[in-house]
Amino acid sequence: MPQLVHCSYCSTFSSATTISKRWRRQRRRTRRVVANAASAREKSDDERTNRIIIIEEILNASTPERTLGIQEEEEEEEEDEAKRRVRARKAFSNRVKLIHPDVCEDERSAEATEKCVRAYAWLLNREEEFEREDTNKNTNNVYGSVFVNEILCVGASNCPSYSNCTVTAREYFRVNPKTKAARFERSEKSNPLNAATEAEIYAVHLAVEQCPRRCVHWLDEKQTQACEEELQKAIDGIELIDDTALRLEYMISAFTAENRLIERELRAAENRRERNGAASGTDNASWWK
Repeated sequence: MPQLVHCSYCSTFSSATTISKRWRRQRRRTRRVVANAASAREKSDDERTNRIIIIEEILNASTPERTLGIQEEEEEEEEDEAKRRVRARKAFSNRVKLIHPDVCEDERSAEATEKCVRAYAWLLNREEEFEREDTNKNTNNVYGSVFVNEILCVGASNCPSYSNCTVTAREYFRVNPKTKAARFERSEKSNPLNAATEAEIYAVHLAVEQCPRRCVHWLDEKQTQACEEELQKAIDGIELIDDTALRLEYMISAFTAENRLIERELRAAENRRERNGAASGTDNASWWK
């Protein structure tokens, strides 16, 4: 029977062999703990150094993209608005996780975090402005569509060829088989602003200006749709032609006057932006203090 000795490690009586095994396991466990602690300290030092470098990059950045770490090459390649928003959100999240004062002890972390927040807000506002401008161009453009008052039109076969819209801009005007008058083909393919070349746009302008009865008008999409709905009532026999003609004349006059005011305001706003841009330099010069 082996001799029992008192083990100071577990305060029990065990054999010498068992006690030796226990102490060897304890020493191996201690070495692993010490090694892990040293590795954790090295990792912590590397993270601290990385945070300091990132904070310096943020504070020295001159543009919102550089503040969030977005490469200019990526900014030029990406054209989709949704992808730009996702990229900006991801870059902002990665920055804040490293430099936020709750996880970073650097005294400059608060200023760097505030700069990242402003850069992210500036990028989001820019995307919203681009989206609003695209929406306004598509729906509220005074030269976004064309309406033909088929009640006043003498008919494509009776109109002289030099002023016939179906000849001048045949890609965009066709003959309505019900009224034998000209009609603007309003579709995504034939939109004169979104799909046409400069020569085709010029042809549409000629068709509008050369109409002998002055029955072709530039309107935006919503105005054109409203006039077409009124015209369709007369074509279907729901309304009297004379009543519809008077109503269309009033609507076209009101829409034309409204579009002139809008065009004047848009030109004035464009001139103001050019003057402000020339005075302030770059667009993002004052985004950060």
